[in-house]
Amino acid sequence: MADTLRDVPEFFENEVGEALAVRTESLAAFRDLGPPDLCHVTKVNTINKSAIKEIGSYHNVLGADASSSASLAAYINSLTYSVDDSQGWFTKTPTWKIRSGIFCCYNAFSHVDVRVEVRIPGGVDSYAVTPRGERIATTAQLWQECHVSATLRAILYNEEGGYRLHALRRVYPLASTMMENRFLESCAALYWQGWQLGSNSEVQMTTPIRNYLNDGLLKYFEDCGRFTTAAKFYESLYPKDAEVGALLARCYFGANLEVKGVRILHEALQKSPASYSLLHAQVDFLLRKKKFDAAIQLAKYAVKCAPSEFLAWAKLTEAYVTAERFELALLTLNSCPMFTFTDKDYPRMPQPAKVHLPVKTELSNVMDLSDYEPKLVDPAESYLLRLPAPGLRGTFSKAYGFLAQLVKKVGWDELLRLRSAVFVMEDEYRQQKAREDTTTTTAPDDNATTAASPVAAPVRTADEPTEPRAPSPTPPTSGTPTSSSPPPAGAETLAAPDEVRVLDDLDHLHLSDSAVADDVGTFGASQDGSVRTRDPLTSMDSEFEDAVGFQPSHERPGADNGEDRGTGTHHEEDRDADGQSMISVDIEAESRTIATDDQTHDASAWATAAATTTTTDADEITTQPDPPVDTGDGPVVVRDAEPRTPGTSAPFTEKQPPQATAAAHRDPIGSIHHKRLCERWLDNLFMVLYEDLRAYIDSMSEIYRSQANPQSTFRHTAAEWEALGDLAWRLLYKAESKEAYIHSVQQRFSPKPWLQLLTLYTEEGNLQMALNAVVQLAIYQERWYNEMIYPSAVAAHVVTLIREHGLSKVQNVLISMNLAPPLHRLVTRYFAFAQTFQMEGSEW
Repeated sequence: MADTLRDVPEFFENEVGEALAVRTESLAAFRDLGPPDLCHVTKVNTINKSAIKEIGSYHNVLGADASSSASLAAYINSLTYSVDDSQGWFTKTPTWKIRSGIFCCYNAFSHVDVRVEVRIPGGVDSYAVTPRGERIATTAQLWQECHVSATLRAILYNEEGGYRLHALRRVYPLASTMMENRFLESCAALYWQGWQLGSNSEVQMTTPIRNYLNDGLLKYFEDCGRFTTAAKFYESLYPKDAEVGALLARCYFGANLEVKGVRILHEALQKSPASYSLLHAQVDFLLRKKKFDAAIQLAKYAVKCAPSEFLAWAKLTEAYVTAERFELALLTLNSCPMFTFTDKDYPRMPQPAKVHLPVKTELSNVMDLSDYEPKLVDPAESYLLRLPAPGLRGTFSKAYGFLAQLVKKVGWDELLRLRSAVFVMEDEYRQQKAREDTTTTTAPDDNATTAASPVAAPVRTADEPTEPRAPSPTPPTSGTPTSSSPPPAGAETLAAPDEVRVLDDLDHLHLSDSAVADDVGTFGASQDGSVRTRDPLTSMDSEFEDAVGFQPSHERPGADNGEDRGTGTHHEEDRDADGQSMISVDIEAESRTIATDDQTHDASAWATAAATTTTTDADEITTQPDPPVDTGDGPVVVRDAEPRTPGTSAPFTEKQPPQATAAAHRDPIGSIHHKRLCERWLDNLFMVLYEDLRAYIDSMSEIYRSQANPQSTFRHTAAEWEALGDLAWRLLYKAESKEAYIHSVQQRFSPKPWLQLLTLYTEEGNLQMALNAVVQLAIYQERWYNEMIYPSAVAAHVVTLIREHGLSKVQNVLISMNLAPPLHRLVTRYFAFAQTFQMEGSEW
């Protein structure tokens, strides 16, 4: 008899108990929700006395019922039936059997590791281990916290969300309505302690509303469309805190109960008018109703209430993009506070003596599972596999999504024009610097010096006519004149005749030689205002390099880069070729705020809101019209914190003489005073987007050439097709991504293309192809020990199909596919889930 388990992955220890010792040492390093649960078993040899007497093995698991010591002991006891029972030649007695087992479950509320030790035969002991290694007794409170912690990990640590751990076993956490009710009761009892769990990387300040507990609950209910059940849960909590109304209204809107949702928002805002969560719920509702002006005003007020939160700025950017106010969207995006991405906890385990990854016999008897083994891909094989964008996480990924939306709406040329209209370009700064030097030399009086200062920007009132701004010259390549700046080698690809013909076919993507020339000489500036002259394809911010995995080919000498990881603020001193420090423009405060149109707001209301809001970077949002686009809004500036009467101009700390103001308006260079310096991270994101667009155009050019010339030998590997599909998906070209994913899965199985195809087929209503994708993904999940029916992306799409087509039709289509019985049973588990929880469409 073998010393392994039949259908459970195992890591065998070199010394019995070393995995438990390593976990105990790592307890102090766990944060937020902690790592998956650990199940350790000790097996003994009962026959051969000369062989090894006992061995230790372990595996990680998600979804086990951790509501009591009895449920965890039952899980360990179930492993005794999984021991490989193949008989020897001369005996029927088992050679190996499980003598004891320990199940470890991290309690994310109390930050202790709850452990259940089972001795077979014998008793069950339970205790908790502190980060100091001390043992304490377990209580009912600890078990309730442990139950919620384990279930939230099962919900949020999904493979589709990027949590991948080798040989991780996933079991069904909430298989019945009774288990679900018990979980919701525990969540209600611990709801006001949810802030102790932490929050995702997009939230700076964890609150009772913004935390992992609410993230898990909303994901659990929203993925399957059970908004009514979620609303009932939050209804009992709403009387204690008005901010819960944001989540309750969200559930009402999802359940098509808009009247109730609006009433809840109105009532909650009366009690808590400065809650940005409530304001965001109202903004989302107004955007769906296409009330863009009202949504923008509320989003501005949310920024005023939470100026240090990325979500507040991101919501305002989303409102501007939806309303097609693209210049203001860029300015708002530039003001977003960026946070370092914090990944979920992964267990730190010692090097195993051996690894056992069994294949389930039921599946292997009906099909070949070798195609479902993971394949290692060398990124050096193709430039598509070396793009930096897939490494973006957290706030950087969301900011990239906004840029992708902009380039989809307006095209690359227009995006570059918008960028040059709102951000200071390199040639503009040089001309302004030369003008300042000339003015200082010829007229060193106080007025001339004030007129040339970037701080003393001219103020244009609402009644003053707007003069057209001269177009910005083409930005030069680093160290070359503006008029003679050649494009870099990477940009020459876009100027090739074949690719110009491709651009004519891709009307939705406007790329041209002039656009590339505009981009490759990008002028970037750090948040502290220091101006940089650099090669945009090689110089990357150190924090951004860690996020995207993009390494420059050389480092710029004389730079000392640092970053505050809490706020994403960059502190640096850039130097020119002679080693001298370059001039800094003091706009640190301006880079964190956004302009608003205060004309419609009552001054007393703004003053009351300002008094109740804690701000770090800005205390007042004021009006400054934006010269290029007459939208009634303007760029972000920081002014005095005092409220002012609507219709009056914002007070400046420095006044500019009328003569200097008139001269600045007559001179095109004066437009620099209405611009902002581009944040380094945003400058880098432009380059990442440029790399994606260039790779996309190159790939589509090859595809079109191969289609035009049947004798061509063009061929992509499965990994390259998958990377091309991911690239098109990031750039919001779903038709092209679908074609690339189809080519990829035709050559080799991969779960990500199949999941993306399932999403596209579900959106199209293609029931036959969607069920085919469900079958492929179900086989993959079963092969790699994923027994979790829900929550999962596959179950969410199956529920959508049932809601749109009805359960009977979906079942009949599945029957018509003539699947083998084991494969048919894999898919029908999702149908049973829909019937158990009475999903919409499961009755017909």
